[in-house]
Amino acid sequence: MAVNLRTRPVVTYLVLPSPPQSEDLGACAQFEGSRQNRNMMPSNSCVFPTFNLRKPSSETDIENWASKHFNKHTQGLFRRKVSIANMLAWSSESIKKPMIMTTDRNVKKEACEIFKLIQMYMGDRRAKTDQLNVALEIATKGWSMQGLRDELYIQLCRQTTENFRYESLARGWELMSICLAFFPPTPKFHSYLEGYIYRHMDPVNDTKVHMPQNKT
Repeated sequence: MAVNLRTRPVVTYLVLPSPPQSEDLGACAQFEGSRQNRNMMPSNSCVFPTFNLRKPSSETDIENWASKHFNKHTQGLFRRKVSIANMLAWSSESIKKPMIMTTDRNVKKEACEIFKLIQMYMGDRRAKTDQLNVALEIATKGWSMQGLRDELYIQLCRQTTENFRYESLARGWELMSICLAFFPPTPKFHSYLEGYIYRHMDPVNDTKVHMPQNKT
């Protein structure tokens, strides 16, 4: 079933039937993206709206999930193993296989393609079409292939982690909210994505990001 972004608001709230306490993942991702667009710097005076997110426990840390479900990736001439931390950090390079272990051939193929599309939407890779069409293709793939959804969300988590390009980071959060508006992660990944968004609601996590300087 195709998704028409032109007739539906690009960013909306995600309502999940279960668990009820986590129904605002999309709203939180939307807020984080809008905060980036407003160039809001971390400050003790910052006041943020309240969302129905549960405070994550250490058990829902996304690195823990990755250590159990990630493919083993190697790099370089000597095929050195890539650490979990590096696999969860922004990259300008493409991937050669899914980040998450899977036996689904279609997911294996689409995972590499959707990573390129994410890079295109975020401005980290040259695109042959406009952002709206790129977002439409990403949303359509995630909508039609349930097995691809967690892979898509973990890729978005990766590209919004240690991303020192302000515009790219803002677009990454925007794309996260677009996807959450149309389809949720699977129940097994839900709490981990919820924890990731919860942690990044705190602007302190963005203090290492290079913000654009105002020209005088």
